[in-house]
Amino acid sequence: MNDLHVPHPLTAWLTPAAIARTTGLAESRVRRWVAAGRIRAWRAPSGHFLIDPSAVTALIDDAASARAESVPTGKGGRRGSLLS
Repeated sequence: MNDLHVPHPLTAWLTPAAIARTTGLAESRVRRWVAAGRIRAWRAPSGHFLIDPSAVTALIDDAASARAESVPTGKGGRRGSLLS
């Protein structure tokens, strides 16, 4: 997390609650990602975090790609086949 980063004025930065509603993630997960520095956030003078939505999208896409690569295949190359 970079508290000194000032957001670009044309970027629509969102609160953790707005990110959670938009993505279906738990707000607590979004806040943990901010605390861990996994997503870019700016602390507004009010003390609230503002998050760059593109950073969240990139993190979700990376996680989805990693999951897709680690899914085992059953016989015949079908993903997750219960009949293997």
